[in-house]
Order: sequence, then C-alpha cells, then structure tokens
Amino acid sequence: MNKLSRYRKLRYNQLFESENRELRLNEMGNPLEVLSQYVDFEIFRPTLESALFTGERKSNAGRPPIDCVLMFKVLFLQRYYGLSDHQIEYQIVD
Repeated sequence: MNKLSRYRKLRYNQLFESENRELRLNEMGNPLEVLSQYVDFEIFRPTLESALFTGERKSNAGRPPIDCVLMFKVLFLQRYYGLSDHQIEYQIVD
C-alpha cells in the first residue's frame, strides 16, 4: 500500500468548489459579507475612475485593468487589518 494513499488528495478547480467555499465562509461569518452590508463601495466608482482613467487606451494590448472598486476594497481591508503587501496577496490567493 502506498504511504500517500491514506491522505486526502488535493482537489483543483472542481466545478462547484468556489460556490461551496463561498457558502462555507458565509456560514462561518465572512467579514466581507458584513462589510458589504454596511458600506456601499460603488459610490466611490466615479471618483476612482476619474482619477485612474485619464484617457482612452492606445491599444488593446496587455491585460485589461482590474476593477478599481475591487482594488479599493483590497486597499481598505489591508489598511483596516494592518496587513503588509505580502500578507494581503497571500489572503487574496488563499
């Protein structure tokens, strides 16, 4: 018998994995859900877009930008929890 066969195998990108993970987090008291109930981040979109997007893109080359409201949420949470850039990146990937 293989020694590793008794351990659970890692699952990668199953069909409903992200939905199940989000439901489990919400049941445990997801702080992002609580924050979304109290703060409407969309009111910041016009200000963020006017500050970040000063003109038209010259070409469609490269990756499209990440949503500015999403990045604002990340910066807000980073500051609120006192996380470094490495720590917030780890939390995003996790």
